[in-house]
Amino acid sequence: MAFSFHNLPAELRQRILMFCLPAEALAHEAPNLLLNEESKLLQVSKVIRDDLQWVLNNHPRPYFFPTPTSLEHLVSSIATAPEDIAFHYRPKLETVTLSIFQDANVNTIYETCRCRGRDFWAHDELVLAWGAAVLALPEDVKVIKLDITPAPGIFREKFWLASFLQDKRVVKKFFPEHISILMELIESIISHSGSRVKVQLGGSLSIKSQGHIDVLIAQCLDKVLEVNWTGKYFPVQPKAEKPSIEKTLQQVTRMSKSDRMAGDSSYKETDWHLKQLSAVQSWSLDANKLWARVVREDKEWAMAQLKRLGKFLDDPWQSQMNFEPGDNRRRALLHHLAHDLGINAQSIGECHETFVRVLKRNDMKEEQ
Repeated sequence: MAFSFHNLPAELRQRILMFCLPAEALAHEAPNLLLNEESKLLQVSKVIRDDLQWVLNNHPRPYFFPTPTSLEHLVSSIATAPEDIAFHYRPKLETVTLSIFQDANVNTIYETCRCRGRDFWAHDELVLAWGAAVLALPEDVKVIKLDITPAPGIFREKFWLASFLQDKRVVKKFFPEHISILMELIESIISHSGSRVKVQLGGSLSIKSQGHIDVLIAQCLDKVLEVNWTGKYFPVQPKAEKPSIEKTLQQVTRMSKSDRMAGDSSYKETDWHLKQLSAVQSWSLDANKLWARVVREDKEWAMAQLKRLGKFLDDPWQSQMNFEPGDNRRRALLHHLAHDLGINAQSIGECHETFVRVLKRNDMKEEQ
């Protein structure tokens, strides 16, 4: 027996259609009253068209507004849309989310110089624009969520957001400086809408910003304004341990030892040369800083140079060795490594052809 969606009970068809629609409607700068998914479903059949009309009119979805302009455009579209006898539908904005800082400028969020004045890096005009746009909301609004994530739209991807919110410039300066203007926005919403509208603070913040949220909510309570936090906090991300020369050598030595115990002798020669470098009591701070930077760019190149230096020190018949030409940072690393190993280093050549030459000192020759 062939299955037919149209033969299902109306209640079941309507429930299925609810799952076919987005959980939250995203209002763009020039929105239509119907989303693309809704428009496509309306064209399937008359039965689905009638069911979808019931779903949309009886189960309004939350609306997400990324900019004040998107809110103004949708409200204007609802007011001026012509009546459709075949499909009577007007979006019900019962729950709306306003993304307060999504249209912010990333350069001003990161700005730390106060000599230019507060107007350069604050976003008061953006918050005030939201305050003006909210006044146009219809009376059927029940919940207004203020998404106060202090990040512009381009940094709201999951990969970038956590690290952006943890930045000390965002935590210590940007958000605290906007508490007063956010307070004005909340007061404006409640004074206009009264007790019929519930205001919530949401979005994503660093756990280090929790104290600022507590201050904002406390100020609301002092003015008898009921506001609660419904967002989420990102835990403090542990700082990644910077690679050091000593730890790198220890790691390679342990790997080589385990390979030998397993019967693999491929690392035997490398292990012996790197063991000579492990005798260095203390690597300089500059050498470790440069090592960390170069390892991030090209770990294989950095390890290859260590192996070459270890082999050079272990060869009593080799008095000097030339490295391939490289940029300033790589040449600087070779100079510091040579200094810590007790050998001389000099740069030879010009521009892109400059390379580093290492030479054993006379006292080392005599000792050998």
